[in-house]
Amino acid sequence: MEIGKFWVSDYKCYKRPLEVEIDNSNEFSLVIGKNNSGKSVFLKLIRDIYCRKNDNYPNCFCSFFSSFDCNKFVSRLVSRPFILSSDYQQSFERWEIEEVRNSFAAEKIYITVRGNEISFLRKPANISTDLWKRIENVLTTFLEETVVPDFWNSLARYNPICVDSERDIVPEEANNSIKINANGSGATNVVRHFLNESDKPEERIEKEVLRDLNEIMGEDGHFDRIQIKSEIASQPNKAGNGENGAEEKWQIYLSESGSDKRFGLSEVGSGLKTILLILLQLHNYNGPHGNLLFCFEEPENNLHPAIQRRLFDFLYRWSEGKGDRFFITSHSSVPLNLYFGRPHTAIYHVEKIEGQSSCKLLENLSDARCILDDLGISASDILQANGIIWVEGPSDRIYINAWLKLAGSPYKEGVDYSFLYTGGKNLAQLSADDESVTQLIQMLLINRNAVLVSDRDEDSETDKLNVTKQRVICELTRKNFICWVTAGREIENYLSLTTIQKIFPTFTGTLTRYGHFSEAIEPVFPNFSNKKREFAELISSKFDPEDLKALDLESKIQSLLSEIKKWNMSASKVE
Repeated sequence: MEIGKFWVSDYKCYKRPLEVEIDNSNEFSLVIGKNNSGKSVFLKLIRDIYCRKNDNYPNCFCSFFSSFDCNKFVSRLVSRPFILSSDYQQSFERWEIEEVRNSFAAEKIYITVRGNEISFLRKPANISTDLWKRIENVLTTFLEETVVPDFWNSLARYNPICVDSERDIVPEEANNSIKINANGSGATNVVRHFLNESDKPEERIEKEVLRDLNEIMGEDGHFDRIQIKSEIASQPNKAGNGENGAEEKWQIYLSESGSDKRFGLSEVGSGLKTILLILLQLHNYNGPHGNLLFCFEEPENNLHPAIQRRLFDFLYRWSEGKGDRFFITSHSSVPLNLYFGRPHTAIYHVEKIEGQSSCKLLENLSDARCILDDLGISASDILQANGIIWVEGPSDRIYINAWLKLAGSPYKEGVDYSFLYTGGKNLAQLSADDESVTQLIQMLLINRNAVLVSDRDEDSETDKLNVTKQRVICELTRKNFICWVTAGREIENYLSLTTIQKIFPTFTGTLTRYGHFSEAIEPVFPNFSNKKREFAELISSKFDPEDLKALDLESKIQSLLSEIKKWNMSASKVE
């Protein structure tokens, strides 16, 4: 049995029927909602379902649709006559057996279970009421023996690795445990084991954890070493004889790049300790993947938005291809922006109304907008990237991302920069002049960091840009913003014949600086104007470094890369 989705009710604050819909097909999940809405209880429910020991089923109702082998059930009906009373048995007519077979083969059955017992079984629409009454008890027993165990077995058992919303890394006495608890206790001792014990690989801490910590911190901090040091603290004698004893505790120390000083974690903020705790939980495990459940509560607490984006992006990339499950709770819009629409990702919205919690699985963008209202996020706050690249359409975005990657860009769309579309003629509705008394949309109010990329749309070098483009470019350049007007007629005029022929070997058209690209490509890619995005995805997959040599493309991409770097350096400074 393969379970895609199932529903849960009657679990702690989730009382209403079918209020919790769980997507079993996605490995990475974001659970977003206000404080005290029920996110922590939802994580406990997830652990009860996916981390159960032996056959300890959670104390809640689970509902699901199921198809089953109706031939086995029919054999049960034939071999075991239905008992109406202690002294009367009734067999089934041939036509009744066929009605059962046809009805159950035509549709799935809706089942609600508690533990391993069926508490509700909905009648299929195609079976008569009289026949249903006669077989219901037999069917219930059959499903409890076959389908219900299959349902629970399809929800594979995982080992939980958790970080609670209330956590800390503190100095600890030495012990033999290598377990890190959800509140952070044990983390110091695990670092001590890796760095001081011969049976543990110290490079796990000194290289891997340190590397990931620096990646997430970005411009906000760079560390050369992670160390563990013992500290002797004076303790009152418990015997009360006036003499003091000594207690040895260990503490984690970090050495910051460019400084001779090292500092203990007791001296740093909780945000840095949260990042380190998450990394230690990830790296502490060294076995095969595919059976771990990571539950991290509100990792964004006390972190600057720029660091939040890097942390959430890191967690998503860590999860890819491992087969483990991640459930991350948050009340920040940052991960919502980052994860919405990503492959293998489910987003849940938890809310509490009149003391009752509910959890909705988001299916579309309109559902996501409802969350923003719930979190008190204004429309402008959704654009959390450090800068905006304004382009005419989606195909421009595809080309620019591919060229940035060729140029060695370490930055990621949605984390370090985002795109917005001017839509060609819509550029006339935009303005960068905050002193003008007009009704035009203020580009710099949407995001104070901006670059404009625009097609030239002229047929020769001597033609002038239209009035709208001249106005917007003048407004932006007066404020020292970058405006990239293509050297050729359109952005597609940067494409080379060699690259196009990698996809379309028979293409023999003439590509010129100011030629109409749509006319040249029409013989091998009809209806190009309506399929620009599809074409861009095909061509960009074949780019190589030589493609940057076209016209002024390399210098424009380098300027754009420098600007993105500038945005992220300024955004990483804690205000």
